Amino acid sequence: MGRYNIVKELMKSWQPHQRLLCFLLLALALTCAISPFLTLGADWFMTQWPELMPKRIPFHRTFDRAFLVSGVVLFIIFRRSLFTTDLKTLFLLDPGQARRDFLTGLALAAGSIVLVLAAMIAREVFIPFFRLSRSLALSRIGSAAVAGVFAGFLEELHRSSTLHFIIYCGFIFTE
Repeated sequence: MGRYNIVKELMKSWQPHQRLLCFLLLALALTCAISPFLTLGADWFMTQWPELMPKRIPFHRTFDRAFLVSGVVLFIIFRRSLFTTDLKTLFLLDPGQARRDFLTGLALAAGSIVLVLAAMIAREVFIPFFRLSRSLALSRIGSAAVAGVFAGFLEELHRSSTLHFIIYCGFIFTE
């Protein structure tokens, strides 16, 4: 029994959520290792060719891009150990349960916003001043809510379609 068989047996004994957590921690560790060098490289590039890159790239943006790249690279490397038949069951959800979970999350988000706003008003950090008429204020609130729901829907659609594409590619590459 060689070294690689031990790793395979160890990975088979892990639950899918443990594998995903390990994958995310590895991606974060790799990101922490490479993002300072990428930022220094971007700064050097900016000083050498300022006409190509006139503005400095902030570290948080470099960190985000490095996390994306390290996640893709690690996914390609560890795709066989990430996907199991148990992982498919994570994506199968009863529509009633999904609706309840969505409404619970929506209520928690709205409640936390109201609590933060109330705490800020109580501590006089934020003083609401309404210069607009009630109808104009309600129309702006309504358009912001519709935009938020639409953006959330598009984000969820993009995430789920990307996730399904990654799963599809993972199954193709493992065969």
